[in-house]
Amino acid sequence: MKISPKARKIAHDFGINLNDLVSSRTDGKITAEDVQRAIRKKESARAAQPAQTDHGTVVEIGKIQKTSARRLQQSWQQAPHIFVTVSVDMTEAAAFRKEFNQKQANTKLSFNDLIVKAAAAALNEFPQVNVSYLDEDTIMQWDDIHIGIATTTEQGLLVPVLENAAALSLIEISKRIKELAEAARSGKQLSSQPSRFTISNLGMYDVDHFTAIINPPESAILAVSSIRKMPRVDEEGNVAVREMMEITLSLDHRIGDGVLAANFINKIKEFLEHPDEL
Repeated sequence: MKISPKARKIAHDFGINLNDLVSSRTDGKITAEDVQRAIRKKESARAAQPAQTDHGTVVEIGKIQKTSARRLQQSWQQAPHIFVTVSVDMTEAAAFRKEFNQKQANTKLSFNDLIVKAAAAALNEFPQVNVSYLDEDTIMQWDDIHIGIATTTEQGLLVPVLENAAALSLIEISKRIKELAEAARSGKQLSSQPSRFTISNLGMYDVDHFTAIINPPESAILAVSSIRKMPRVDEEGNVAVREMMEITLSLDHRIGDGVLAANFINKIKEFLEHPDEL
């Protein structure tokens, strides 16, 4: 084997087997660059494998998870969050969804589709929530309404973007969200636009209540919990079992106060409790 003295020394120092080295030169001579390439390959393979210790396993954080952690840490440290929670009666929404799906052969509406449509409609009426905080002197109010849909994938949490959501029908929203989710799980992003508002729905995971961290540079995020059958008392004092769901808005306190948060989330509630208005 032809190998330069420098390459031999580097291979020895880093424990590289000379028989594993491949030359990049036409004459077959192993160079220092060939050894460096082998070192990088070895380190990458080692990083991909969990490291065993006496007390547990050290697991490398993936690129997507690392990026998400950095952005959310930044958001939590810099954006003062205010949280507002309301209970939504989803009984009419459930009946609306059932009737809708019975009439549609190719499109099956989910509760999440209704929530996205309601949020888009509410953002259309409350443009002061559809903003980004730039600095202490300026806020950017967006004309477009792009909604991020938090989606779990094998690579980590991704947020595919539903563009111009307020202009889409329920059928269009339903079809597009399915396409976006499928692409995200394959590691693809179909949208080229950034989201202005995000929805994080854990309703399918048996969750009573949770809060979400704002996805910068957005100023708000909606956390959606599971639908529960619960007793409710009407205005006449009668008790009935209703389909109830909690939603929580996280709002950047720099762009608005509790009154804005309450009015906005109650507008989402109003749309969901009267789905025929969507």
